[in-house]
Amino acid sequence: VSDMTELGKFETCLVGTGACPIKDSLKWLYDKGWDKWLCIEECSNTGADGIRMAGENIRKLWREANG
Repeated sequence: VSDMTELGKFETCLVGTGACPIKDSLKWLYDKGWDKWLCIEECSNTGADGIRMAGENIRKLWREANG
């Protein structure tokens, strides 16, 4: 899972804060029965804090997408 500040433009940001439709993608995976791992590609240049926050964002979006 990765994110960009603007669709069609390669400018990375903290996962879960950009323009990519991550929640919709997670909902699609859930509806298809996905029960595997997700890999976060964290490229916001915020170090360990960015990795931690990206994980928190993805867990939150997963819960929101799947009620």
